[in-house]
Amino acid sequence: MPQDIEEIIERFTSSEAALRRIVEASGELESARVELEKAEKSLDRLDHHVAETASLVFSVANELKAIARDMRDTMIAVQSLKPELVHEKLDGLTVGVNDAVKKSGRAVEAAKTGFESTEGSLLELRKVANMNRILLVIVTLLTIGVGVVAAVH
Repeated sequence: MPQDIEEIIERFTSSEAALRRIVEASGELESARVELEKAEKSLDRLDHHVAETASLVFSVANELKAIARDMRDTMIAVQSLKPELVHEKLDGLTVGVNDAVKKSGRAVEAAKTGFESTEGSLLELRKVANMNRILLVIVTLLTIGVGVVAAVH
């Protein structure tokens, strides 16, 4: 019988060691559960940030698409203006303005010195004034055109 008791004691000792390992394993399982819970919370936050970022990217892409379309339309309009011709017209306009100023000066001088008749001077002044008005309209239109070209560049 003493041998049976020793065997029983041995089994209880083995059972106790096995139970200790089970307790240790359950502690490890609890730690793993806590880590898994933290990871799930982090994953939820990450998922929220990914969804938010995707929404922002979508919004920005739509805005950029509209801007690209507007820029294309603007470039088509600028192309139709033919910027090189605008520069040529401005050069020609400068010469025309200089000529008009010279004519204005001559008309004023003629009026001062009694150029043939007062009526002739007034007629000349009216022609010059009309020419100046036309040139002012042309300068204004070309200035707007140049402003558009400059804004695009």
